[in-house]
Amino acid sequence: MDAATPPQEDEISPQIKAEFEEWGTKTMGGVLAGMLYGGAREAASAAKMEQSRLPFPHEDKLKPKGKIIREMTENKVLRIARGTVLGGAKLGAFVALFSGVQHGLAVHRSTHDALNTVAAGAVTGGAFSLTW
Repeated sequence: MDAATPPQEDEISPQIKAEFEEWGTKTMGGVLAGMLYGGAREAASAAKMEQSRLPFPHEDKLKPKGKIIREMTENKVLRIARGTVLGGAKLGAFVALFSGVQHGLAVHRSTHDALNTVAAGAVTGGAFSLTW
């Protein structure tokens, strides 16, 4: 087989398939956990901000109270949606890199041990300390 032809499905080892499936499962779990955490965090902070932004009865006579509440609700929903997407992306990328390095080392070294986890943590920590 020359370098120009892609590998056939039969040629990929079962170990690599299993590692790839496990990596995908962990990455999706990280994305979902990040989405839940990011959305919940934004919902909590939006609720605190909402309390302080409610108008007093003598304020803003020109703007109806319903319109103010609608604007606040729209802002709250947008903040929660933004927090959900960003949380999922951040934690998902972290988990994807960590699991990718860990499983890549496991395939390369043909063993699952603590050294794979330590190396994956070092690479991931180094990469994310440079970006965040």
